Amino acid sequence: MSRTARLWKGVGALMLGGLLLSGVTARAAEPPPLTRQLTELGRQALAQGEPTQARTFFLKALQIDSNNDEAQRALSRLARVRRVAFQEPDASGATMPAPGPAAAPPAGESPAPAPADSPDAPATPAEPAAPNAAVPPAEEPILGVPAPAAEGVPAVERPAQATLEETSRMADILRQQLTSDIRQRQQEAFNLVNSGQPEAALNTLRLAQTVVRSATDVDEPTRNALDRALQAQILGTVRAEERITQDRAEALRREASAEQQLRGLDLLQRNQQTVSTMMVQFDSLMAQGQYNVLYAGGMGDIVATTAPFYEARMLAQRARALAPSHAAPRAGVFVAQTMGFLAQELAYEQLKEFRFMLSFQDVDRAAVPFPDTSTIEYPDADVWKVLSENRIRRYGKAVDLLDRDPKTKSILAKLDEPISMSFANETPLEDVLKYIKSATQGPNDTGIPIYVDPVGLQEAEKTMTSPVTLDLEGVPLKTTLRLLLKQLG
Repeated sequence: MSRTARLWKGVGALMLGGLLLSGVTARAAEPPPLTRQLTELGRQALAQGEPTQARTFFLKALQIDSNNDEAQRALSRLARVRRVAFQEPDASGATMPAPGPAAAPPAGESPAPAPADSPDAPATPAEPAAPNAAVPPAEEPILGVPAPAAEGVPAVERPAQATLEETSRMADILRQQLTSDIRQRQQEAFNLVNSGQPEAALNTLRLAQTVVRSATDVDEPTRNALDRALQAQILGTVRAEERITQDRAEALRREASAEQQLRGLDLLQRNQQTVSTMMVQFDSLMAQGQYNVLYAGGMGDIVATTAPFYEARMLAQRARALAPSHAAPRAGVFVAQTMGFLAQELAYEQLKEFRFMLSFQDVDRAAVPFPDTSTIEYPDADVWKVLSENRIRRYGKAVDLLDRDPKTKSILAKLDEPISMSFANETPLEDVLKYIKSATQGPNDTGIPIYVDPVGLQEAEKTMTSPVTLDLEGVPLKTTLRLLLKQLG
């Protein structure tokens, strides 16, 4: 094996390790597309002098993306490259043609070593091959590079291919990243379900499922496994959502039931307090009724005296309606009703006894005879005054007991009213009568109708134009008319 091949082999391993490390570092930050990574690896291989590995990277990039312009241009450049393969001499002692002389370097400068794959690189003496050494398999031909000139010439040993391992490593990295991302989303959805947010958990899982189905750079078995896991968790989350909804509904039902129980207890407590207050009032009314009955002793208004018993009975009935199961209101109704009737009965009994005694007293008083010196006995002045007021209120000041019509009563009432008569000078009788009629006019009548008898005027030798003189204040109309007739004779 030539020293150049051994050198390439060592450099290739170092170069591949650097590429792998650089690729992993790049993926840790933000993973670029796979085709771009392969193209970058091919470009770095060309920079390191590994056209074979570069060609493999470019072909893999084109296999994934046939429209990769950068990979196509790189392969076109590789097709125009011609390398000179430094091979060991064969067994017959034939040697490869020597290359042309290299250009002399400037004075004072040492010549720079040419690259190993450069055509101007000097040939390195090859180690003799073993007599029975196996011939290595021929390398895959490169576009634009001619095949070996003769058969039986051993091919130059090439460095081991590392593109498949790199691709597998990159695929593992993508798979691990996707798996880690999906696991984090699943854990987040699990936490959301535990915190009572199944809707947000479902949204998270559906987004994760979309990410898995759109991750075409990950192998299909991994995507299918993640998709199945997400689908199973989605179904579990849906069941959890139904369970949470039922739990919430049950909690609301229990809360409503508790509130209803509290309202019922509050109403019961308020009713009990109201009943207690009403029964206190009941006791007060019963005591007041007993006091009234004992104080009156059957005198006065018996119904008004026993009214507290009736009020106590109505109060007990209202308390019984609020608390039907309580014994106190029911007993209060019976006691108030019984005590009320008993109090009235006792009052009437006392009144009956008292008036019975009065009646016997009247009999005895009526049996007293009248002496001849006192044939008529009038009542006291106060009693007589009351009798007169009642008679005047009923019949007026009439001397008889005839009942008159309302118009006549109105005329008699106006005759008793005073009217101002301001006729200091002589005024015709006709004008004075008109004034009296207008002065006694009311809202429902036209005044007192006054009729003048012409025969009487003629006998008195007077007329309607006869002058009269009256100047009175605060005198009733009846008296005023009497004075007016006296002036007419």
